[in-house]
Amino acid sequence: MSKENPAGSTDVVLAYTRKVILDYGLIKAGERVLIGLSGGVDSMVLAYCLITIGKEIGFNIGCAHLHHGLRGEDADADLDFVSNFCAAHNIAFFKRKVAVQRISEERHISIENAGREMRYAFFDDVMEKHHYDKLALAHHADDQAETILMRLARGTGIKGASGMRLSSGKIIRPLLGVSRRAIEAFAQAHRIDFRQDATNEDRTYSRNYIRHEILPRLEQRYPGTSAHIATFAEDAALYEAFFEREADRRNPLFSDIDGHAGFPINALLEEDILMRSAIIRRLIAKAANLTDIHRVHIEKILLSLNKGKTTWLLNLPYGIIAERRYDWLICYKKEVQNAKPYLASQGFRPQKNVLYVDAAGKQALTVSYNRYIVSKNYNNCKNNDEIILGYGKIKHKLIIRHRMPGDKIMLSDGKHQKLKDFLINQKIPSALRKHIFLVLEDETIKWIPGFFKHTGQESIVLRENTVYMKWEHINER
Repeated sequence: MSKENPAGSTDVVLAYTRKVILDYGLIKAGERVLIGLSGGVDSMVLAYCLITIGKEIGFNIGCAHLHHGLRGEDADADLDFVSNFCAAHNIAFFKRKVAVQRISEERHISIENAGREMRYAFFDDVMEKHHYDKLALAHHADDQAETILMRLARGTGIKGASGMRLSSGKIIRPLLGVSRRAIEAFAQAHRIDFRQDATNEDRTYSRNYIRHEILPRLEQRYPGTSAHIATFAEDAALYEAFFEREADRRNPLFSDIDGHAGFPINALLEEDILMRSAIIRRLIAKAANLTDIHRVHIEKILLSLNKGKTTWLLNLPYGIIAERRYDWLICYKKEVQNAKPYLASQGFRPQKNVLYVDAAGKQALTVSYNRYIVSKNYNNCKNNDEIILGYGKIKHKLIIRHRMPGDKIMLSDGKHQKLKDFLINQKIPSALRKHIFLVLEDETIKWIPGFFKHTGQESIVLRENTVYMKWEHINER
């Protein structure tokens, strides 16, 4: 998209906005458009333009305002200002108040990120409930330059360097090619009222620091810096689109591994280094938001792959986990669990059926006492998902629990091995090891449901009282 410089004539802002809407089909006749209206000069100019163009094309407008709970009376005044504006223009208005500071502290993220998350969540809710087709945001050319500089400083790759898009899904940015200076001139010429946010001058925020300290100096020394950065962003977007298409061609290789997106290691290592990065980004995108995943994190995964270890786990921002499970690279979101890591030791009570569910709710173990064995005998329980024990031959109380440090297992040759080493040799993923059940008799592991059955079981005779146990995945029940 070519960049125009509308600073010379204020009417060019409206003409430019109309042109990109029509040329790129951002809004069609009959559609419903929700404007993110903060009350600042950018969003108020956007609202003015869309009100005008909406009458020409024939689309409906609504406005949404999020009160961040940060600036006291000033924020209250912002809310009143945009509410009165919408009432005066007979525009549907939606509002919400949140405590961004508290959310930032609870989630251990910056106030900027917390505010962004809350805004988009609010906009999504309004659009879904009130059936809006597009979300119009007032990002402009200077915002684009600030975003790219901020991402480059933090270590972004090509995807981050591509910046914001004119259109991304339901989100549109009709002012993306317009400078801040032109927007301010337009507001002055057309007497568009707006609110000044004092926090925009606070240099402690990353974007404000770049806006007030970095970009002006670059523009002074290298005129046209913002426009050149925007052009670079367009080129980066073309490269990113190419790699996205190439990643699409690899879609058949992506698999579901224990409910998580996975990609085979051998196929990944056969790829060019740039393609590996694109595949890894797609894996992460399937797990969570990529906003705070930077090039350094991708490189950390690539470096771990090159070390040749068959199992490892990396913690990434926002609770994202990248893990190698033998032949697979998988990504997923860390589960938040308040349950204790180990199930307390529990003895089996005769003549009582019991259902044990692990702390994460991933698997269940059914234990039942049968007066007589009727339809089953031990030889019929050939897989590791069930076991039958002759109750009269159980000399000590059966214990059911999760694994604990120091656990050992007796192998078929009579030798003992650390349970941890056994599970690793069996290629049982680390994420699953902490959830497995153990059934023990006097410290001897009789059964690891799903994975191991002690070979020294006595034979079961017909009509003998028995203990029958069955293991199953919760999501398979």
